[in-house]
Amino acid sequence: MCGEIWSPYTLFKKLFKLAPHFVTLAATLDSTAAWARINYALKMANNKCTACHLASAGAGPKTLNGKLYGAREWAMHPFLRQSYAGADVKFLYLDPTQKQDETRSGLMNMATNIWASVPITPEEGDQGLRIVAEQNFSSAATTTARNLYLRWAPTDETGTSWLPQYIFLGRFLPPFGIVTDEHDTYVRMQTGTMWNFGLRMGALFSANPVDSIHYDIALLNGQQNTGTLVAGEAAMWGTVLNLRWMPSTLPFLIGASASYYSPAPNSYDRSAQSVYFGLSFERLTGQRVPVQLLAEYAVARNWNSLIPGSFATADYLSQNAQADSVGGLTEIDWDLNLKTTLIAKYDYLLLNKGFSGDAFQKYSLGVKRWFGPNLWFMVRYDKAVANKPEERDTGFLGSNSIFWTLLSVQL
Repeated sequence: MCGEIWSPYTLFKKLFKLAPHFVTLAATLDSTAAWARINYALKMANNKCTACHLASAGAGPKTLNGKLYGAREWAMHPFLRQSYAGADVKFLYLDPTQKQDETRSGLMNMATNIWASVPITPEEGDQGLRIVAEQNFSSAATTTARNLYLRWAPTDETGTSWLPQYIFLGRFLPPFGIVTDEHDTYVRMQTGTMWNFGLRMGALFSANPVDSIHYDIALLNGQQNTGTLVAGEAAMWGTVLNLRWMPSTLPFLIGASASYYSPAPNSYDRSAQSVYFGLSFERLTGQRVPVQLLAEYAVARNWNSLIPGSFATADYLSQNAQADSVGGLTEIDWDLNLKTTLIAKYDYLLLNKGFSGDAFQKYSLGVKRWFGPNLWFMVRYDKAVANKPEERDTGFLGSNSIFWTLLSVQL
């Protein structure tokens, strides 16, 4: 049966229960930065992700405007000033605290995503039909295929419409909660919406009925369809709904997402719900306090079996495979200047909401610095806390604090 669908009132009550954690962290740190693409939209009061990305749900291949925004006032090579092709290359170095029982460490090429966007029909503005293809050539990639879809924009996206302004057919990342390319974010693992494993096959419909309201409706095949034929997948379907309100005259956004996937043969269905919130202190104070705050609360059912095995012990994950989970996220970013951002983040995950004392928590501090157009380097420390005694000091990510650095180059 479908998991319990929480009312908006109940979801917001649960979100506000985490408010003390958010307020304490903000008061203590007074700084931070999010990887989430939506924090840029909040800062610029732009409720259309296609201002910077080819996907209406955000993230992934960029438009020319997106590349220019990421240039941070550095001059770009003329070859890169286009939206027909690009790349996203990331190098990661991990140094865990628990070295004896660690599951991952060292220097790696986390991603080498090469993409192309080819118009099929003559385009007027952003209207028309195009194909977008993206492949990850990193040796560390579990699944190399990434975005591959037909994108049809039947109307001018600069306007508003109740009917879909963008239609996607193929493989894409469904919009759910706060979109982020940091795949170890707990709420993204909890709801099966990670940047590296969350892509699905199906159709996506997006539009802005008015400038302040954006919706996404995805109809999907399978539970984790990688684009290959799998036995029994024809009978499995899912849907993802996402709704976001971002008034241009007010410094905040409010959103809600829900997903449901029908059961696989001899298995069970999966469902998740999320509410998220953003507040721009920069817009609130007339640019005097360059800080953005993001928060999310999520509940999920039957997704625990897909949480990466590197997160916790196999016994604990299997024991809670069909449990109802609760997760939370707060992020704040403080832009010291155009090229430097201080970072803080708090993650919370309770794999079984019936055992409130078994939560996993993560406190993160770091700095992100741009050194060129779409070229940045991040240094960060994640303090991981596992409250269940049997999960402490195991070497798994849920209990293993990590110092890490990341070099990102986007072309």
